[in-house]
Amino acid sequence: MLTILQLHTTYTNEQVLMILLSRLYFNTAQKGEVQQFIHTNNIDWNRFYDMVSSHNVRSFVYNSIITEQLKVDTDFLSVLKNDSVTISIKNLHQQKFVHRLLEDFKSIGIKAIPHKGVVLANRYYTSTALRESVDIDFWVNKKDVKQLRQFFHEKNYQAKNDVDDVYLNYALFVLKEFSFKTPKDMMNVNCSVEVQWRLLEWYVGKSPDYLLFAEHANAMGLHPAFDFICVSMNHIVKEPLTRFKYLIDLACMIDSGKNKIDVTLVRGQIKKSGYDNLFDGAMQTVDNLLGVALYQNTSGSTATEILMHNVVAYPVVDSISPGNLAILKTHLVTQRSIVKKVTLVCRWMLYILLPNTEDMQTFQLPKYCLPLLFILRPVRLLGKLFTKKKQRQ
Repeated sequence: MLTILQLHTTYTNEQVLMILLSRLYFNTAQKGEVQQFIHTNNIDWNRFYDMVSSHNVRSFVYNSIITEQLKVDTDFLSVLKNDSVTISIKNLHQQKFVHRLLEDFKSIGIKAIPHKGVVLANRYYTSTALRESVDIDFWVNKKDVKQLRQFFHEKNYQAKNDVDDVYLNYALFVLKEFSFKTPKDMMNVNCSVEVQWRLLEWYVGKSPDYLLFAEHANAMGLHPAFDFICVSMNHIVKEPLTRFKYLIDLACMIDSGKNKIDVTLVRGQIKKSGYDNLFDGAMQTVDNLLGVALYQNTSGSTATEILMHNVVAYPVVDSISPGNLAILKTHLVTQRSIVKKVTLVCRWMLYILLPNTEDMQTFQLPKYCLPLLFILRPVRLLGKLFTKKKQRQ
């Protein structure tokens, strides 16, 4: 684990403080040294609030401050307290719908695997309220997607990225998930429900097999080792530690389930997708910043350097998208050969040119005209690029 002095040579006061407050949760820092850091360093509390908000760790940071009774800016603490209450209410809504939907899926003969979000928080955090969860994620067998899509339509859930029936088979081939909105409850709260038939977009890498994981799932979720693989695919491969929340997720899972996580099994599955180097870099980053280690891995790497930047970056690194060059760079440096690097770039370029849901919704062509979308997509992309350029002028 890096010392405070080592952290200070690389990160700003606000970034170091976010790390130190998180260490308190894992008992890898002492209250006295954290309070001393706050007293002896100029903290821009408005900047710090924006930082912990963009990294989705407001309630986690608030918990450390309150638990240790640290002296911080009162205005900052007041806003953070209100945010934590709101986050707790949203988490309760999501918990309720996870249980409700699992029962509904069971009634129609479908086995769905809930992962990430409040499910992760409930299993690995000391309190579900400590994690900011944006949506509910279910991993399902691809053959069940059409039935689940019909279920959400019949229940009048609002579709977010749905397509017309004529494009459904194409969407199942190109996309990885459909997203729907839950109905608002009495607190006027709702959230997204993501039905995923693969963990990774195909242009990123090979996804694990759902059927293998389903064998290791029960009413509580996946076995910790398989749960860790799912979270790693999302937090390390798909979005390589682009939020500090992702680092805390991994640390909580290691801290509470270390003896149940088979490192050989986990690395083996990650390696099949071609990102074992990236995984090693992420594990080193967890150890460097939070002092929580799954296994000893002290060798430095380019992947570790990039992830050490991503995880506390402010402004944050943009979420995964085919046009995100920072994410592509992270993926490329982890590949073991020139052939794999070239293959990855080709997959990304192909994906950029493939019609997506926005193209389908924009042009609404009949099924037999689907090939025309491959011509119209570049036209639409160029139109968007021209519009943005004109707006800047």
